[in-house]
Amino acid sequence: MSPSNRSKSPPKVTRQADPSPKRTIVNDTINTERLKLARDEAERAMKDHKIFTIIGPYPALRESLRRRGWVEKFYRGSTLPSVHGNKKSDKKNSKSDDDDEDDNDDDNNNDDDDLDDHPSYEDEDKVPPWEENDGYYGILSRLVRAAAPNLIWSVRASYDTSTLAKDQMVNHYSRNGCFTTKVGLCNSLRNLQWFHSGCADEFYPRCYKLSQEDDKVAFVDDYRLTACISFLKLIQNRCKGVIEPDMNSILAMSSDGPDDPKTPMPTIDEQLPLTRSLTMPPGQLLFKSLNGKTSAKKVPVSAIEFALYKVNHFTSSRDHEDIDMDSEMHIDPTDEQWTQFIEQFYAAAHSNVDIDGMERFLSRIDECLKKVAHHCPQYHIDGTRNIWILKPGAKSRGRGIVVYDRLEDILKLCSSTLTKDGKFVVQKYIERPLLIHNTKFDIRQWFLVTDWNPLTIWMFKGCYLRFCTEHFSLETRNQNVHLCNYSIQKHYKNNSNRHNDLPVENMWTNQEFIDKYLRPNHLTDRWDKLIYPAMKDAIVCSMLVAQDTIDARKNSFELFGADFMLGEDLKPWLIEINCSPTMAR
Repeated sequence: MSPSNRSKSPPKVTRQADPSPKRTIVNDTINTERLKLARDEAERAMKDHKIFTIIGPYPALRESLRRRGWVEKFYRGSTLPSVHGNKKSDKKNSKSDDDDEDDNDDDNNNDDDDLDDHPSYEDEDKVPPWEENDGYYGILSRLVRAAAPNLIWSVRASYDTSTLAKDQMVNHYSRNGCFTTKVGLCNSLRNLQWFHSGCADEFYPRCYKLSQEDDKVAFVDDYRLTACISFLKLIQNRCKGVIEPDMNSILAMSSDGPDDPKTPMPTIDEQLPLTRSLTMPPGQLLFKSLNGKTSAKKVPVSAIEFALYKVNHFTSSRDHEDIDMDSEMHIDPTDEQWTQFIEQFYAAAHSNVDIDGMERFLSRIDECLKKVAHHCPQYHIDGTRNIWILKPGAKSRGRGIVVYDRLEDILKLCSSTLTKDGKFVVQKYIERPLLIHNTKFDIRQWFLVTDWNPLTIWMFKGCYLRFCTEHFSLETRNQNVHLCNYSIQKHYKNNSNRHNDLPVENMWTNQEFIDKYLRPNHLTDRWDKLIYPAMKDAIVCSMLVAQDTIDARKNSFELFGADFMLGEDLKPWLIEINCSPTMAR
């Protein structure tokens, strides 16, 4: 060894805490004291069965457990080596979030987690948790390396619960896709009558699976009937001078809105346009004849008679008045007749075309629609445009969602390979939501399930509202007008003409909603007497129908985030239920 080498001090050896990351010794005195404290804390935690593992960005949860004497055991990577599950699940979890797997009941795909649906998520966990407090938590992890975690909190259920000990607690249930995917929730709520006296149509907008032929037929029937009802409502509004809300809101759109090419657009499935509407001049209707020529005219009286005929038959059947009626008295329209009426409806509803002789039908329409409102729980949110929203069966954060108002466009999408593989659902769009300063919002409500037998649900009193960045309008196709979640809205700037009372960060707590909207409008008690109880009932119903499907493992629990919208009457409507919701607010 050369003199120069002998003069150098020996290299410092840093021991690697396996499976925890590296730690650095500052000095012997401090290290001895810290090590003794760490050893005492680790031994106490193991004795009290307070070892936990968190996989994912949950700093608030981590800090809360530490305050209660829990010690974290760190693992390399993002999975638990001892409970990583079968190879098929691991391979599935390694795929991109954009990979839309089939809509089975298991939740092991990534598409239901919406942890990035909050601005503060992007800043979470800048410092690795094992390096906090000068590496003290890394030392603790090293000391409890031989102990199995008593609590496992993971972003996704990427482990096989059959490999867990009975006393290990985990924050996921297997097979929760029966309500955390859009297809699963659509399927499950159809069985509500076997579990509850209520009807899903009272809190969940009508929904159909486009990949199934029976559902597609049922959807076409629903679309046609809704077109008839919407047409009659449109006539009623025009005769009584009621201005359609979308006509008002389109005037409020600013020139520097999301149509500006400088505004960044979110990543969406580019194969699917958001909407396609007629854009003809008011008062004109273009009918294509067999030779391809067109002529301009009003919507004829026959369209009113057609709509009244179909809607009256619907209400009669609901009132069972058709039992003693001669079956020959009711003649189902042909597909050609339906096509003609639907085109007339498009012209009136989408392009503001005049309707011939509508005033003399007003009394009959009023009586007819009064019966419809009695039989249709969603009558007041349907509007007059007959708009439907298409969603991938097992994705979240607004990915792949498209909006349509024409039946042929939806059916064309149904026949595509993309829809069959993606298992799209089509759901009635809420055309008459409650708006605050002409801006759409939704509500994120957390709830915790700790047992399925007996069903035990803990619903948080606090929740928050998420606002769109743009004024509401049914005349635009922009996502930031229709989808409220942060994953979409973060790509847009707030409309410069928005009301000053709206939050810059586009979020309110429920208390802010009470203080800034309900109380000034003399509706303070509506939160406790209507909104919160109705959200609770919808959540309970959604969990009841899942009891027979879920893997009800004891010592498992799960936090979910339910999304609601309010109608103009403040009634909540369940949109979807997410697993792994953000806990940042």
